[in-house]
Amino acid sequence: MVIDGCTRDRDGNIELGFPVYSKGFMPRGPIKKNEGNINTPILCGGVRVNPGDLVVGDSDGVCVIPVEYIETVLAEAEKKKVYEDKREETIAAYRKARAEGGELPQLAPQWVLDMILKSSEDFDMM
Repeated sequence: MVIDGCTRDRDGNIELGFPVYSKGFMPRGPIKKNEGNINTPILCGGVRVNPGDLVVGDSDGVCVIPVEYIETVLAEAEKKKVYEDKREETIAAYRKARAEGGELPQLAPQWVLDMILKSSEDFDMM
């Protein structure tokens, strides 16, 4: 549940494993003056959220992905996951080689090596 305001029952929600994202907590209940709407655009935390948008939250916060970008974002997330898995394998191999006194594999990702090479070429041109 994402709330653009405060909520209550924090401990109860934690016990239930019910994720709540809010600006804070207060012991008083809410004022219920309108019945509300379903499947209508809203503004939450200054971000427009439309019906069909993907709303994802974790311990770092909440992200809204507009419906027209969901497939693209999911495809890019899969690529990122593959990259992160390979990085973890490289780091594990580095630690193992270091512990065993073997030859250390290259730890820097290729994009860092490319950036260093480009910087050194730019510097040589000066």
